Amino acid sequence: MLDEMVIATIHRYEGVGYTERFDSAPGGLRSEQTGVIHPAAALVVEQVVALGSPSPDCGPTLLFALRSRKDGARGTWVVCRDAGLPREAQRLVARLAGADPARTWSRRVPLGGAGAGEFVLEGMMVGLIGASVVALWFLLVDVVLREPLFTASLVADHLFGPDTDSHALTIDLARVSAVGALHGGLFLLFGIGAAWLVSRYAVWPSLPALFVALFAALEGACLLGSEVVVPDVAGAIGHAPIAAANALAAFAMALYLRRSEPRPAHPAGAVVLRRERS
Repeated sequence: MLDEMVIATIHRYEGVGYTERFDSAPGGLRSEQTGVIHPAAALVVEQVVALGSPSPDCGPTLLFALRSRKDGARGTWVVCRDAGLPREAQRLVARLAGADPARTWSRRVPLGGAGAGEFVLEGMMVGLIGASVVALWFLLVDVVLREPLFTASLVADHLFGPDTDSHALTIDLARVSAVGALHGGLFLLFGIGAAWLVSRYAVWPSLPALFVALFAALEGACLLGSEVVVPDVAGAIGHAPIAAANALAAFAMALYLRRSEPRPAHPAGAVVLRRERS
């Protein structure tokens, strides 16, 4: 799993300009493509990624995205910390890992096993944030414009059928609770998917890009649901409040996904990471 993730990460960096692959050499690092040796003093680290540990007794595997001041070459160097490296290479790893690069991104975790658990837990938190924001927003709207829990009761009427004992919309806490549980479950699934996509494919997660993507996905899901599952509900609730709820939820989820605290795949990786600068 770790080898697969290392290769995928290298290819991902190649796609954004880090086209060379470096290897240890006396005096610095050697480019596998050109054979040029780049002195250690000329190497500038721009990204550090903790990719997990191949075994319990080995330090984390680190990927350095580097730029050489010698000729401007950009590439990646993958090294397993504390894996019997030559002393010169150990000093270079220590310097690069402690250089406090402009960006540190370490949310990529191994596929399966603990990695799957990371995605699920991360996604559940993302979904919980989004569901809570939407629920609180509509509760506020209902208190100000209608009556508390009006929106949830309206959705319940369209999902489960109107209350035959009443000719008007009634607030039934049991039906409202069922709508809340369905609402929360759908957001949890959405959050897990969002966390997986971001962790796997976002090298430089941007708050505006995350916001736009999440907002578009939420709006698309709402449009599909209002047409297929609960027709006419969107018109009754109001398109503006729905769009505002989706915007607030997307922003809150994007903030969480973009938070600066690194989450390395292996706990030992935390000692060589630095908080990302805002």
